[in-house]
Amino acid sequence: MMLKYLHEAALASLVVPEGADKATEREILRRRQQVEAQWSLACRAILMLKSLHADVSALRVDDGDGFQGTGNCEYGHEGVEVTLDWPNLAVLTDETKTILDEVAASDVPKVWFVLHGDCSVPHRCEAEDREEAMEICAEAHPGSKVHVAVPSDAHGEFVLYGYGEEMVHCPLCGSRTEFGELPRDGWQVHVCRCNHSFIAVPEDEETEVES
Repeated sequence: MMLKYLHEAALASLVVPEGADKATEREILRRRQQVEAQWSLACRAILMLKSLHADVSALRVDDGDGFQGTGNCEYGHEGVEVTLDWPNLAVLTDETKTILDEVAASDVPKVWFVLHGDCSVPHRCEAEDREEAMEICAEAHPGSKVHVAVPSDAHGEFVLYGYGEEMVHCPLCGSRTEFGELPRDGWQVHVCRCNHSFIAVPEDEETEVES
Protein backbone atom coordinates (compact mmCIF):
# COMPACT_ATOMS: atom_id res chain seq x y z
CA MET A 1 0.00 0.00 0.00
CA MET A 2 2.85 2.37 0.80
CA LEU A 3 4.28 1.84 -2.66
CA LYS A 4 0.89 2.71 -4.15
CA TYR A 5 0.81 5.99 -2.21
CA LEU A 6 4.35 6.79 -3.30
CA HIS A 7 3.43 5.98 -6.88
CA GLU A 8 0.39 8.26 -6.80
CA ALA A 9 2.32 11.07 -5.10
CA ALA A 10 5.13 10.86 -7.64
CA LEU A 11 2.75 11.05 -10.60
CA ALA A 12 0.82 13.93 -9.01
CA SER A 13 4.04 15.95 -8.82
CA LEU A 14 4.92 15.29 -12.46
CA VAL A 15 2.30 17.25 -14.35
CA VAL A 16 3.14 19.24 -17.47
CA PRO A 17 2.38 22.90 -16.69
CA GLU A 18 0.23 24.86 -19.09
CA GLY A 19 2.33 26.66 -21.68
CA ALA A 20 5.43 24.52 -21.03
CA ASP A 21 8.04 24.40 -23.78
CA LYS A 22 8.82 21.18 -25.63
CA ALA A 23 11.98 20.39 -23.64
CA THR A 24 10.17 20.77 -20.30
CA GLU A 25 7.25 18.65 -21.49
CA ARG A 26 9.61 15.91 -22.74
CA GLU A 27 11.52 15.82 -19.44
CA ILE A 28 8.35 15.57 -17.33
CA LEU A 29 6.87 12.85 -19.53
CA ARG A 30 10.16 10.92 -19.36
CA ARG A 31 10.08 11.10 -15.55
CA ARG A 32 6.48 9.86 -15.53
CA GLN A 33 7.51 6.90 -17.68
CA GLN A 34 10.35 6.15 -15.28
CA VAL A 35 7.96 6.23 -12.29
CA GLU A 36 5.55 3.85 -14.04
CA ALA A 37 8.36 1.47 -15.00
CA GLN A 38 9.87 1.43 -11.50
CA TRP A 39 6.44 0.95 -9.91
CA SER A 40 5.87 -2.10 -12.12
CA LEU A 41 9.32 -3.48 -11.30
CA ALA A 42 8.81 -2.97 -7.55
CA CYS A 43 5.48 -4.85 -7.63
CA ARG A 44 7.03 -7.73 -9.58
CA ALA A 45 10.03 -7.88 -7.23
CA ILE A 46 7.84 -8.08 -4.11
CA LEU A 47 5.69 -10.82 -5.64
CA MET A 48 8.73 -12.87 -6.69
CA LEU A 49 10.50 -12.43 -3.35
CA LYS A 50 7.37 -13.63 -1.50
CA SER A 51 7.25 -16.75 -3.69
CA LEU A 52 10.97 -17.36 -3.24
CA HIS A 53 10.67 -16.98 0.54
CA ALA A 54 7.83 -19.51 0.65
CA ASP A 55 9.83 -22.11 -1.31
CA VAL A 56 13.03 -21.65 0.69
CA SER A 57 11.09 -21.72 3.96
CA ALA A 58 9.87 -25.21 3.04
CA LEU A 59 13.45 -26.40 3.58
CA ARG A 60 13.98 -24.60 6.88
CA VAL A 61 14.08 -26.64 10.12
CA ASP A 62 12.25 -25.16 13.13
CA ASP A 63 12.81 -21.60 11.86
CA GLY A 64 16.51 -22.01 12.58
CA ASP A 65 19.63 -21.81 10.46
CA GLY A 66 19.40 -25.38 9.22
CA PHE A 67 17.75 -26.59 6.03
CA GLN A 68 16.92 -30.20 5.31
CA GLY A 69 15.59 -32.00 2.27
CA THR A 70 13.63 -35.25 2.34
CA GLY A 71 14.81 -37.72 -0.27
CA ASN A 72 14.28 -41.38 -0.99
CA CYS A 73 15.63 -42.51 2.34
CA GLU A 74 14.20 -43.53 5.67
CA TYR A 75 12.82 -40.55 7.63
CA GLY A 76 15.28 -39.39 10.30
CA HIS A 77 18.24 -41.19 8.77
CA GLU A 78 21.33 -39.22 9.90
CA GLY A 79 24.46 -38.53 7.89
CA VAL A 80 22.75 -38.70 4.52
CA GLU A 81 23.16 -35.73 2.21
CA VAL A 82 20.22 -35.25 -0.12
CA THR A 83 20.56 -33.21 -3.31
CA LEU A 84 17.25 -31.67 -4.17
CA ASP A 85 16.28 -31.29 -7.79
CA TRP A 86 13.97 -28.29 -7.44
CA PRO A 87 13.33 -26.64 -10.82
CA ASN A 88 10.81 -24.19 -9.41
CA LEU A 89 13.38 -22.77 -7.00
CA ALA A 90 15.88 -22.39 -9.84
CA VAL A 91 13.29 -20.56 -11.97
CA LEU A 92 12.40 -18.23 -9.09
CA THR A 93 16.06 -17.50 -8.41
CA ASP A 94 16.75 -16.68 -12.04
CA GLU A 95 13.67 -14.48 -12.31
CA THR A 96 14.55 -12.65 -9.10
CA LYS A 97 18.00 -11.86 -10.46
CA THR A 98 16.46 -10.63 -13.73
CA ILE A 99 14.14 -8.29 -11.85
CA LEU A 100 16.92 -6.95 -9.64
CA ASP A 101 19.07 -6.34 -12.73
CA GLU A 102 16.21 -4.40 -14.32
CA VAL A 103 15.77 -2.34 -11.14
CA ALA A 104 19.48 -1.47 -11.16
CA ALA A 105 19.37 -0.60 -14.87
CA SER A 106 16.32 1.63 -14.40
CA ASP A 107 18.34 3.88 -12.09
CA VAL A 108 21.01 4.50 -14.73
CA PRO A 109 20.24 7.38 -17.12
CA LYS A 110 20.34 6.54 -20.83
CA VAL A 111 23.07 8.80 -22.19
CA TRP A 112 23.66 9.23 -25.93
CA PHE A 113 26.29 10.99 -28.01
CA VAL A 114 25.05 12.38 -31.31
CA LEU A 115 27.45 13.16 -34.15
CA HIS A 116 26.43 16.11 -36.26
CA GLY A 117 28.00 18.57 -38.68
CA ASP A 118 31.71 17.76 -39.09
CA CYS A 119 31.59 15.34 -36.12
CA SER A 120 34.16 17.39 -34.20
CA VAL A 121 31.99 17.90 -31.11
CA PRO A 122 29.38 15.22 -30.29
CA HIS A 123 26.18 16.37 -28.62
CA ARG A 124 25.60 14.65 -25.25
CA CYS A 125 22.03 14.15 -24.03
CA GLU A 126 19.72 11.85 -22.09
CA ALA A 127 17.08 10.10 -24.19
CA GLU A 128 15.01 6.93 -24.21
CA ASP A 129 16.22 5.81 -27.63
CA ARG A 130 18.39 6.72 -30.62
CA GLU A 131 15.60 8.54 -32.48
CA GLU A 132 14.84 10.82 -29.55
CA ALA A 133 18.55 11.58 -29.05
CA MET A 134 18.87 12.63 -32.69
CA GLU A 135 15.75 14.79 -32.39
CA ILE A 136 17.15 16.52 -29.29
CA CYS A 137 20.44 17.17 -31.10
CA ALA A 138 18.60 18.65 -34.10
CA GLU A 139 16.74 21.01 -31.77
CA ALA A 140 19.96 22.05 -30.04
CA HIS A 141 21.91 22.55 -33.28
CA PRO A 142 19.49 23.82 -35.93
CA GLY A 143 21.00 23.77 -39.41
CA SER A 144 23.64 21.17 -38.50
CA LYS A 145 23.14 17.80 -40.20
CA VAL A 146 22.60 14.99 -37.69
CA HIS A 147 24.44 11.80 -38.67
CA VAL A 148 24.12 9.17 -35.94
CA ALA A 149 23.60 8.65 -32.21
CA VAL A 150 25.58 6.08 -30.21
CA PRO A 151 25.12 5.07 -26.55
CA SER A 152 27.64 6.02 -23.90
CA ASP A 153 29.64 3.49 -21.92
CA ALA A 154 28.65 2.41 -18.40
CA HIS A 155 30.22 5.60 -17.02
CA GLY A 156 28.36 7.95 -19.36
CA GLU A 157 31.46 8.62 -21.46
CA PHE A 158 31.93 8.85 -25.23
CA VAL A 159 34.17 6.00 -26.42
CA LEU A 160 35.93 5.61 -29.77
CA TYR A 161 37.33 2.27 -30.88
CA GLY A 162 40.48 2.15 -33.01
CA TYR A 163 40.81 -0.09 -36.04
CA GLY A 164 43.58 -1.18 -38.39
CA GLU A 165 43.31 -2.99 -41.71
CA GLU A 166 40.92 -5.63 -40.40
CA MET A 167 37.18 -5.13 -40.11
CA VAL A 168 36.22 -3.92 -36.65
CA HIS A 169 34.27 -6.44 -34.60
CA CYS A 170 31.67 -5.64 -31.96
CA PRO A 171 33.39 -5.01 -28.59
CA LEU A 172 30.45 -6.59 -26.77
CA CYS A 173 29.78 -9.85 -28.59
CA GLY A 174 32.66 -10.14 -31.09
CA SER A 175 30.44 -10.41 -34.16
CA ARG A 176 31.31 -8.73 -37.45
CA THR A 177 29.48 -5.49 -37.92
CA GLU A 178 27.89 -3.47 -40.68
CA PHE A 179 29.39 0.00 -41.00
CA GLY A 180 29.05 3.30 -42.80
CA GLU A 181 31.42 6.20 -43.36
CA LEU A 182 31.08 9.51 -41.50
CA PRO A 183 32.07 12.98 -42.76
CA ARG A 184 35.20 13.01 -40.59
CA ASP A 185 38.02 11.27 -42.50
CA GLY A 186 38.38 7.61 -41.52
CA TRP A 187 35.54 7.65 -39.01
CA GLN A 188 32.98 4.87 -39.22
CA VAL A 189 29.71 4.09 -37.48
CA HIS A 190 29.23 0.39 -36.76
CA VAL A 191 26.00 -1.44 -35.99
CA CYS A 192 26.03 -5.01 -34.70
CA ARG A 193 23.30 -7.63 -34.83
CA CYS A 194 23.29 -7.54 -31.00
CA ASN A 195 21.94 -3.96 -31.40
CA HIS A 196 25.12 -2.33 -30.11
CA SER A 197 26.39 0.65 -32.10
CA PHE A 198 29.73 2.44 -31.82
CA ILE A 199 32.20 4.74 -33.57
CA ALA A 200 35.49 3.42 -34.95
CA VAL A 201 38.46 5.57 -35.98
CA PRO A 202 41.93 4.81 -37.39
CA GLU A 203 44.23 3.48 -34.68
CA ASP A 204 46.79 6.24 -35.18
CA GLU A 205 44.22 9.00 -34.65
CA GLU A 206 43.72 10.76 -31.35
CA THR A 207 40.78 9.03 -29.65
CA GLU A 208 39.89 11.78 -27.19
CA VAL A 209 37.47 14.36 -28.48
CA GLU A 210 35.74 17.27 -26.84
CA SER A 211 32.27 16.40 -25.61
